[in-house]
Amino acid sequence: MTPEEIKTRLPRTWHPFFARFGRFTAVQEMAIPMILAGDNVVIISPAASGKTEAAVAPVLENILASAPAEGLKVLYISPTRALVNDLYRRLETAVGYLNLTLGRKTGDRPKIDPQRLPTVLLTTPESFDSLLGRHPRIFAGLRYVILDEIHLLDNTPRCDQTRVLLNRLRKINDRL
Repeated sequence: MTPEEIKTRLPRTWHPFFARFGRFTAVQEMAIPMILAGDNVVIISPAASGKTEAAVAPVLENILASAPAEGLKVLYISPTRALVNDLYRRLETAVGYLNLTLGRKTGDRPKIDPQRLPTVLLTTPESFDSLLGRHPRIFAGLRYVILDEIHLLDNTPRCDQTRVLLNRLRKINDRL
């Protein structure tokens, strides 16, 4: 798919995610068409190469193109509170531009209202564990899970914890 074809497939998300750059990076050109097609994708690329946008923009495009985006649709798991807070600052404007909601659940921000869920929830494995135990029903309509910086979890007990949590999540929502 050419960059122009990719841009055409992102009618809602091109502007808030990519317009300021004017073009896609190589990793975005490779990943976006696969994510738009609904494929599971592992994105490996150097820092600051646009991996987050390569994952989030097509996921949100798919959500906006389907049924109403009410309730929690995207669970974005990042290994640390600092990364969750950084992602929140980076994504807040773009997600808001799309009239979607962005939330975060960490040890610093422990409250979440199950009646007013964000479209996209940024969290850590530990906070995901807490949510899964206390409010499993909020994941019934979930459509996407994004695992960020998984190399920081690899070969650690937190990686095992995340794997177990994802297996539990599949029992609640078998469409993932």
